[in-house]
Amino acid sequence: MEICERLMGSGAAEEYIINANLALNFMLVREPEDMVDEEQYFGAEMTHQVYGEGEQIFGYRNLFIKLFITAGRLNMYCEVEHSGMYESSKPGELKPDEVIPPLANLVPPNTILGSKSTFVAMIRKEASFRPFGEQISRHTIQEGGEERVFEMYLSDESTPGFTDYFERVQMFAMFYVDAASYIDNTDEKWRYFLVFEKYKSSDGASLYALAGFSTVYEFYGYPEHIRPRISQMLVLPPFQMMGVGSALLQAIYNKYIDDPKVLTIAVEDPSEVFGKMRLVLNCRNCLELTAFGVQNIKSGLTKQHYDEARTKLKLNKDCVRNVYNVLRFRATDRNDPEDCKAFRLFIKNQLYAPFRRQDKEKAKMEKHHLSQEEISELLSFVPKEKRSEIIHQEYLDLKAKFSAIVEKLPK
Repeated sequence: MEICERLMGSGAAEEYIINANLALNFMLVREPEDMVDEEQYFGAEMTHQVYGEGEQIFGYRNLFIKLFITAGRLNMYCEVEHSGMYESSKPGELKPDEVIPPLANLVPPNTILGSKSTFVAMIRKEASFRPFGEQISRHTIQEGGEERVFEMYLSDESTPGFTDYFERVQMFAMFYVDAASYIDNTDEKWRYFLVFEKYKSSDGASLYALAGFSTVYEFYGYPEHIRPRISQMLVLPPFQMMGVGSALLQAIYNKYIDDPKVLTIAVEDPSEVFGKMRLVLNCRNCLELTAFGVQNIKSGLTKQHYDEARTKLKLNKDCVRNVYNVLRFRATDRNDPEDCKAFRLFIKNQLYAPFRRQDKEKAKMEKHHLSQEEISELLSFVPKEKRSEIIHQEYLDLKAKFSAIVEKLPK
């Protein structure tokens, strides 16, 4: 039951209704001193799977939830602060919502520790933590004159101790991945790609902090092939905008592209942000292929493009077409009217494809003597006089998208 329904007739003040997304704050703790550094908090993007569809918590003024998490092992400790709780004046009236139990339900028992002293003791044990699985890649960036190092690891259900650890990891998906659900980590077809930052502690020891993860399911492909599908990918907020996501995706690609059993690599319901990152990476990789060279890019989208991208990069047809469109735009001379016109007509011809299908469907219906009223009920038909305007706007939108992608590619 949503909070607004529960409040009806109760006399409870709305000042006790809190936005759970704003109230909940995470911190990945590396040193005990971090716990007092408010700049290290990062918030949740969604909480509907934890605190209900309305993403609200009732019963507190100025609620502030602090979920401290050790950076490597992911042990947790929760503190709840507020400036007052709702107190009912009559028996049986509303009571404040529970705050910690819904969080505890997301992780294995005893993951959220009962005392701060116990949690601090666990922080000191982080020095012995090492990532699970096999290291498959490494990514470095320069920040403030210093190098930051990220390492990617691959695990599966047979990796000792990993399934218990991943039950803690996948908690983050509930707060950042839309429609996330826990996966069956006993299924041998799942592959887990985790990225950790390797950093130095205050005493110089090398430690590891979880930075993100991705899950891949290896579907069967006839007759003796597999079709890996990326199910989830998340880079935790403190590590975003560092190229970690692209490096993780490239690590996944590298795992599969040389495997002759792999047909194509797919993605399940990609978000807009992921889609853009994937397109940039696919374009960068395709620039290394002969078919996408400057001498071939303007000859039209051909079987050579599809075959080489599928064989060497395991890209499906939709990915190849998207990459080709971007690289065709990149190769177009903006100062050459004829070149620009050729590109515009090429893209608009693609955009017109749905209307051509509409015309065919309408022709079939007319052949079966359906009336125009019946056709309108069965088919969302766009009149021909409106199509040019629609296609032109779609073209401008795509052109802007392509321009943003090209800015991230080599000059």
